[in-house]
Amino acid sequence: MHEYYQGCLARGMLKMKALTAVSRKLLGVIFALVRDHSEYIGNYAVEQELKKAA
Repeated sequence: MHEYYQGCLARGMLKMKALTAVSRKLLGVIFALVRDHSEYIGNYAVEQELKKAA
């Protein structure tokens, strides 16, 4: 989430607005995990790329 936050700041967002965007994104991830009864996979995109390459 730090990279996302830094990207928001680089696009000219105010710090509080960037924090709100990060918290909203995190809340969406948490909601999806609870809804689907699944576990968080930190490097999900990297794992998907590895599966496609195999």
